[in-house]
Amino acid sequence: MSTAADMCCQTIRGHILEGIYQPGERLPAERKLAEAMGVNRVTIRSALSQLAAAKLVRVRQGSGYEVQDYRRVGGLDLIEDVIKKAQRVGRFTEIARDLLLVRRNLARAVLERLAQTPISADTLSQISTAIDAFGQVALAKADTQTLADRDIDVVACLLHATGSSVLGLCLNPISETLRHSAPLREAIYSQPEANLVGWRTLLPWLINPALATVSDIIDAFAARDEQSLERLESLT
Repeated sequence: MSTAADMCCQTIRGHILEGIYQPGERLPAERKLAEAMGVNRVTIRSALSQLAAAKLVRVRQGSGYEVQDYRRVGGLDLIEDVIKKAQRVGRFTEIARDLLLVRRNLARAVLERLAQTPISADTLSQISTAIDAFGQVALAKADTQTLADRDIDVVACLLHATGSSVLGLCLNPISETLRHSAPLREAIYSQPEANLVGWRTLLPWLINPALATVSDIIDAFAARDEQSLERLESLT
């Protein structure tokens, strides 16, 4: 359950992301914010601390809190807020295109690492099992949330195979963002059998990976992403 501080944080956070408070602008004094939101200054101070931790504001000694440019200093934790804003202003497909582009480029890095790193038989078995699990829910016409969960399980196995924590830390937030967006799930998993074919096509490559063919795989991913974006456009 959200606390009063959390709700105040979300309100101010929304104002910053919407541009009501501009980068470089000083926030109203704690007292004025507290009065406007009907809370005490301790609550506001806690909310501002959360915003500072998210790098949305910074403390200027003797000057209160200054809004930072989230585009320059923000992290992946702000993507969900950016998506919500894009939905409100009719730019959701544009943001989705960028998300899929980032995912593809990270996928390229994963495949390049796998092409250079021997994959054990046990790891291949785990990947195959995860793909089979996705296949079961795909053929059963499961809901898109279940499909996304099983899809991410396959991605997790591939990330584990790379041995790279950095790739996982970069890709996981993107995967989670896509998973939590109902319109994107509907677009990406509207034809789950096609997703399954893509995973099963990748298996032979994993057995004998070749760096030279990574671009071909990514091109296939790009074609599927374009189809998903077309479906998203019709849904939104």
